Amino acid sequence: IGHLCTRRQCDAGRAEKVAMRWLAPNLERRDYTFAELEEQSNRFANVLATLGFAPGDVFFTFLPRMPEQFVAFLGALKFRAITGTLFSNFGEEALLDRVGAAGARGIVTKKGYLKKLAAIRDRLPALKYVLLVDAPEHLAADVLSYPRLMAEAAGDFTAAPTAPDTPSVLHY
Repeated sequence: IGHLCTRRQCDAGRAEKVAMRWLAPNLERRDYTFAELEEQSNRFANVLATLGFAPGDVFFTFLPRMPEQFVAFLGALKFRAITGTLFSNFGEEALLDRVGAAGARGIVTKKGYLKKLAAIRDRLPALKYVLLVDAPEHLAADVLSYPRLMAEAAGDFTAAPTAPDTPSVLHY
């Protein structure tokens, strides 16, 4: 899915076409080309590899609608992680139910949502990493800076072919 949404579009001559237009809450507008989404999602796939994730591991996004939500989602799919989205208004019990039941190994979120995760973290034994999109530096060995990891990751990644029945997206 990640490959189809980015690399295939680039190969079809749409690399410099707008793939996503993001309007920030302050109405700032930012356009992302297919080439930019390809490169950024590749970086995220490489972040997962560097952190020791394996294809088939469960990874969640817990973000409002922002570019990092889509980059992480596409990158995780390229990596062949089973990827789910959690809505920003979820409370602790909804998070525990989904993240715990899925045995998620990782989640990307922002500092403002970290408090909800911290309250249930001891009941999530499989959760190895929390990546923060708005932390310039790592906060702990398991609470890491998304911007720093992305800056250190390579922009090239080749998504492996998948069979039609390969698990990819997790919805609750």
